[in-house]
Amino acid sequence: MPNYVYRCPKCSREIEVTRSFAPGNSEAPECQHCQVKMDRSWNDTAIIFKGKGFYTTDNRKGNGEQE
Repeated sequence: MPNYVYRCPKCSREIEVTRSFAPGNSEAPECQHCQVKMDRSWNDTAIIFKGKGFYTTDNRKGNGEQE
């Protein structure tokens, strides 16, 4: 299940919420301090490539030869 970060527009507090993919489960939580609906914060995700086949299969020279 994905984790989402929500930020309060008034006090800038952040919380992390785990949500399922079920329909109707996308309502934003309220800030416990301000009682205001929080905004979803968008951030970059890290991409990690693992495995020895990545460089030999995806990084080729122009004539089809492997590096």
